[in-house]
Amino acid sequence: MTEKERYQTNVEAQLNEWQAGIGKLKDKFDKAGVKGNLDYEQQFKRLARGLEEVQQKFQQLQEANEEQGAKFKEELDRMLVSWRSSFEQIQAEILKTD
Repeated sequence: MTEKERYQTNVEAQLNEWQAGIGKLKDKFDKAGVKGNLDYEQQFKRLARGLEEVQQKFQQLQEANEEQGAKFKEELDRMLVSWRSSFEQIQAEILKTD
């Protein structure tokens, strides 16, 4: 397996894990009885939209040639860090309501 393939496999696993994490977070949110809280609902939408953007950049990376791939990888790495930070912040807020 090449370095690019390993990277893509790791990113894909992370994206799948985060997608599942959003679902789990929504379940906890709903069980906490704060359903209908517009602020949290907007945060979930923002997370989902951000994850879609990350997935699009990942798709671009997969389709890129080697020269473009380095640029997309750098951009994707920044997006992954930013999205993870947003997710962890929202997760902490929601778990406080538990």
